Amino acid sequence: DVDGHTELDDLNVSGITTLGSGGSGSVVLKHGGNQKLITTTSGITVPDLNATGVGTVGRLDTSGVTLGTNATTFAAKFADDAVINVGTNNDLKIYHDDGNGLTYIRQDGTGPLDIRSINDIDIRDGNDGDLFIKCEESEGVKLYYEGSEKLEVTNHGTIITGVCTATSFSGTASTATSAATA
Repeated sequence: DVDGHTELDDLNVSGITTLGSGGSGSVVLKHGGNQKLITTTSGITVPDLNATGVGTVGRLDTSGVTLGTNATTFAAKFADDAVINVGTNNDLKIYHDDGNGLTYIRQDGTGPLDIRSINDIDIRDGNDGDLFIKCEESEGVKLYYEGSEKLEVTNHGTIITGVCTATSFSGTASTATSAATA
């Protein structure tokens, strides 16, 4: 045309690359007759993505997995029953079994599952936040029932709050304090 622009309906370069229009005003890029990229109203669709090097992606949706950013940080979201495998031999697995409603952290490697923290470790109820287990650095371990402390392990021994029931006892009660006699 007269203002220096060229308008093409389709572009074929020796049968290698094809650039043409798709439905609804989209642009389709093909290589060797295979569709490689299509523009959409919200971005692009790439049927088979094979990328090397470094790139920036705002959000990537794949079958069952969404990688991208939320309000402030990077996030990964997985569909129910998806498994996160870590390690060459998938030694660590994290998954949620939607069929039974259980979530698992499973270690299948040769060593133990080692949980570490430079601070305390708390294991809580997901519904109301009641504490189940509290591991305090240089303090001990505490077990709770419905948010009430029931057992504490310290450097001096064990403290039990409430009734302690045992099927047997070994030793002598001569040094026990406030022990009920039969």
